[in-house]
Amino acid sequence: GLTALEKHRGAVLDATFATRKLRDLLRAACGKANARFQIIELKLDPEEIRTRLKSREGGGAEISDAGLDDFEKLTAAYEPPLECAPQVIGISTGAATASQTAQAALLHLADKQVRTLSQAQPAV
Repeated sequence: GLTALEKHRGAVLDATFATRKLRDLLRAACGKANARFQIIELKLDPEEIRTRLKSREGGGAEISDAGLDDFEKLTAAYEPPLECAPQVIGISTGAATASQTAQAALLHLADKQVRTLSQAQPAV
């Protein structure tokens, strides 16, 4: 995670960073590593999340070890990243697959990069 950030000047971190304090620590680490700080917030109806987590209880090939108890605790402690507004890309996942969600995130990041570069270009 953060070791890769320092070594490679960039990393994708899959974590909640659910509180402002955690995001502030991450932002400072990005600054120290001279890496861009970007949040991609995936949005899904809480009832759909509960349904998916309940379906995991029977076992299966899920990558995440999060359960329904974890979701309830994380939801109660969650602080929206309002202080990070310019660095937040919100993606509504709905019925999208993981691949579709990843594709949407990459498209948003590419679009943001193009806009940033075009703003930096001097007018001709």
